[in-house]
Amino acid sequence: MMHFFQKRLIAFYVLLFCVPLHQIHAQKITSNTEALQQIAQRENLRFEREKAEAISEAEKNGWPVSFTANDSTEYELIRIENGSPVYYQTSNITAAASTSTNHVWPGGRAGLQLDGSGMVMREWDGGGVRTTHQEFGSRVVQVDNPSGLSNHATHVAGTMMAAGVVNDAKGMAYAADLRAFDWNNDNSEMASEAALGALVSQHSYGQIAGWAFGTWSGNQDWHWWGSPSISQNEDWNFGFYNSKTSTWD
Repeated sequence: MMHFFQKRLIAFYVLLFCVPLHQIHAQKITSNTEALQQIAQRENLRFEREKAEAISEAEKNGWPVSFTANDSTEYELIRIENGSPVYYQTSNITAAASTSTNHVWPGGRAGLQLDGSGMVMREWDGGGVRTTHQEFGSRVVQVDNPSGLSNHATHVAGTMMAAGVVNDAKGMAYAADLRAFDWNNDNSEMASEAALGALVSQHSYGQIAGWAFGTWSGNQDWHWWGSPSISQNEDWNFGFYNSKTSTWD
């Protein structure tokens, strides 16, 4: 079963911590593999069609296909929706001591002895993870072929499973393995990975909504992504349950 938490701008951020393997086996988790594979095929065709349309419209209108802003936020054009471009943008939630993750580690006061061993997590982000980073060893596999490395993707991977070579960089599940993907064709890939038994995934990116600062007009400035005909003050996309949301469910 794949878990996703939607926080619109679809900024769905999921980092579910690992449970002992004996508990997982006891739950007898099963997946409808055939249905997941059908979703993967359907979403792959949809992505290829929508991406090609988006790139064509970008060329006509002078929109950037992808760029990194001055604050290191990464953007990429994904599709056209209701005649408007849809960009994904990176975002992140800082891990803090208040999560009490250290209490479930070996030696922690919860007595659970959890470090992520035996778990394979998944990450989708704005580019490739630097798999050669000293914190990862040989535990990260970049499954697809992103156009380049992403500092954000590498940072998020570290938050998930950095070994702690530098103690302050230690990840939440520091002994787990990771299969990494960029955010292109994410729905199809997510369904395929779920069919392979994926239980834990991380997506700290989302669709732009409301006001956003970027280069869409040629210069870095604020842009309104809502529909003025609906509202000048509130973007209807916030909290909207669309076809993408339905696919995740």
